[in-house]
This record gives sequence, structure tokens and C-alpha cells, in this order.
Amino acid sequence: MKTDASYFRGSEFSGKAWVADGKFEVFTENRQLRGTYTLHAKGEKRWLTFMSDDGETTAELVPSFR
Repeated sequence: MKTDASYFRGSEFSGKAWVADGKFEVFTENRQLRGTYTLHAKGEKRWLTFMSDDGETTAELVPSFR
């Protein structure tokens, strides 16, 4: 995975990911990037939200193509 240049200095990172209880969970050495992604849907719109394990980092990911 590679982050946007404006976040985490655009660094690449590695880790483990798995799906449990309908959520996509990520573990990496970078504590800010450990957490859970949750899929949301309303009508035809879908997006992911991210919450780091420590609660310090959140994100909303939306499709950039159609």
C-alpha cells in the first residue's frame, strides 16, 4: 500500500490484512495505519471509513472513478 504524498510523507508500508465480522482490518508497524475499514452503502453510493486502533487517525475513502 502507498499513501498519498501529503500523508505520512508518501511512504510505502507493509503489514497484514484480514476480514473479520464484516470489517477489513489492517495491522502494520506504523501505529497510525493499524485499524479497521468499514464498508458503508446508501443507495448506489459506497464508501469506506477508517479508524485507527488508537482512535487518533480517521479517514473516509470514496471512489474516484465511475
